[in-house]
Amino acid sequence: MRVSATVVVAGWIGTPDTMESLLLAAVHPTGGLHYVGHVATGFTRAEREDLLRQLTVIERPTHPFATPTPRWAASSHVRWVHPVLLGKVHFREFATRFRHASWRGLRPDATLTDADWPG
Repeated sequence: MRVSATVVVAGWIGTPDTMESLLLAAVHPTGGLHYVGHVATGFTRAEREDLLRQLTVIERPTHPFATPTPRWAASSHVRWVHPVLLGKVHFREFATRFRHASWRGLRPDATLTDADWPG
């Protein structure tokens, strides 16, 4: 069974010219944005190009999380953004991270309060 969640786009893995996957966040019950995983599937080519254009405009030098990032996030291929874009993902399981997440599109109607902790 697939479940849906509204998420905050926190960054992407790639280069200034490519977007391999989006890094996702949600509002933790204790407050603040926490990393909840990434999504690399469900995008059309046009969606990837459009997202990359939007992401480069809102790029920032540091992550937007209330807690430290995973160690792998120090990679030069990780790029962070201001947490202003929200989207929808489908997923199969959630503990502290999404498993088998698939992108379903941006949610221009959503706000940070819609990005509740999925667990």
